[in-house]
Amino acid sequence: MALTSDAFMQGMTPDEHMAHMKINKDRFSQVLQGVQVSDEDKAYFSGLDKPLRVAIFTEDWCGDHVSTTPVIYKLAQESKK
Repeated sequence: MALTSDAFMQGMTPDEHMAHMKINKDRFSQVLQGVQVSDEDKAYFSGLDKPLRVAIFTEDWCGDHVSTTPVIYKLAQESKK
C-alpha cells in the first residue's frame, strides 16, 4: 500500500503527536531536550530546495520510538527556514 499525499497530510505534526502520548512521554521529552543537531546538519537540511517529507510509523510504548523519533523531531525543528 502506497502512502498517498492525502494520507500523508492526515498524519500528526510532532506537537500533535507529543500531545497524544500516554506512555513514555517524560522519557521522550528528556531525550528530545538532550538532542543536539550539528551546524553542518542544520545547514544541509535548511539548504534543501523543498521541504523533506518524513512519515514515522510508531507507537509511544516502543523503545525505539523514545530513542529515535526525538532526533528526527529536533532535526526538523532546527532546520526550518
